[in-house]
Amino acid sequence: YKGLQGEVAAAEKIQATVRMHLQRKNYAVFRRTTRAALVIQRFWRSRISIYHLVQALADLQTSRLNAFKQLQMTFFRRYASLKERKRVIIHLPSFGAESFQRHSMEYLATFQNSQMARLTSLQDPRVEVIYIAPFPLSDEILHYYYKILSLGGVQDAEKRLRVVTPENYLKFPEHFSLSTHLLYSPRAMRKIRTLIRGKDAYVVPSLVGVDDIKLCVALNVPLMGSLPDIANTYSTKSGAKRIFASAEVNTPPAAFDLFSEMEVYARLAALIVRNMDVQRWILKIDDEFGGR
Repeated sequence: YKGLQGEVAAAEKIQATVRMHLQRKNYAVFRRTTRAALVIQRFWRSRISIYHLVQALADLQTSRLNAFKQLQMTFFRRYASLKERKRVIIHLPSFGAESFQRHSMEYLATFQNSQMARLTSLQDPRVEVIYIAPFPLSDEILHYYYKILSLGGVQDAEKRLRVVTPENYLKFPEHFSLSTHLLYSPRAMRKIRTLIRGKDAYVVPSLVGVDDIKLCVALNVPLMGSLPDIANTYSTKSGAKRIFASAEVNTPPAAFDLFSEMEVYARLAALIVRNMDVQRWILKIDDEFGGR
């Protein structure tokens, strides 16, 4: 830098260069801290959203459970008089077992549909039946059951029986329970609401699951059963044994509530010693079914 203003120009150049390097350094620090802050903010917003979602789901579950309990209390108070009046029974043969059990089952829909004997409740002329079928029933099958019911003395079976099939039963996995398929089938839900409008109605379940509770609240009808936790506890083989023992009902010699292999050996040995005349013993898994 030459001339009269050379030193001034050189000083300005040095100052500008130094300020540039300082700003670049400060910008790098700012960018790094800003990115870190954004990561923290995104994580925090995500956690807050998850917390609010979990809280909303918990509140929904609590309100649904309270609504279900209110339905049940009203149903228990009115049942003595209800069974003497005209009523609609919604037969729901849904298998509400654990998901891993339904996954391992073949022909789950056929298994759920094996309760057609429920239709005999039409023998009471004051009863209308809505049967929830896991898949469409052909006209030949329906006429077959109409014929059986008429031979059994049931009058007007075709007028008092309605079969409802969830329209979306093929759009969801086969291991879903019948209650789940029905919840996800708005057309079938509307049809049931139309059929029970202005009438006394209640649901008769099979193995009660969580979706049975949701379904009852959605339809605003009570359930002839208990909460899933209670139902699943006493629907096991050990649960049934505890009920029979409390009722002082005679049962075959048995051991239940066994939780380890060595406990099974010890209790079985004690049973054999006390019952020498028994030649064969059956081992059953507590929460399984059908000899599985």
